[in-house]
Amino acid sequence: MTGQTVDAALANVVERDDHNLDLNSGRNRQRIWDKTGGICWYCGKRMQPFVDFVIDHVVPKANGGRNSYGNLVPCCDPCNRRKGAKSVEEFRILMTRPSFTPVQRQFLSSIGVDIDAVPAYRFWFERKGGKP
Repeated sequence: MTGQTVDAALANVVERDDHNLDLNSGRNRQRIWDKTGGICWYCGKRMQPFVDFVIDHVVPKANGGRNSYGNLVPCCDPCNRRKGAKSVEEFRILMTRPSFTPVQRQFLSSIGVDIDAVPAYRFWFERKGGKP
C-alpha cells in the first residue's frame, strides 16, 4: 500500500461492497470465519467457533461501517473488545504503544529505554498480505 493509510485502503474495499449481511445467519458467519479459517484477523490467534469467535467491523459501525462482507472479519473476543469503535490505525497505536504512568516513563527514560522507538504493530492480516 503505497501513499495511503491502511484505513484508506480498507475504506476503498468496503465502499465497493454494499451488501447488508445478517450477522445471525449461520451461512454468513461461516463465510466470515472462512476468510481466515478461524484465525483472528488482528492477533493471529486460532479461535473456537462458539467460544471466542466474534465478527468485527473493520470500519466501525459508529464511523459509518456497514454489515458488508468486505467490512466484516473474524476476530477473537479480546481483540474485538480492545478495538471497540477504533479505526485500524487507532487500534494499531493502542497495540504498539504500551501504557506507562509518568513515573514509569521517567524511570524507563533514565535507564535509556526509548519507548517512542517501538516499531509499529503489524496485524496478522498484514503479515499474511491480506485485506478484508
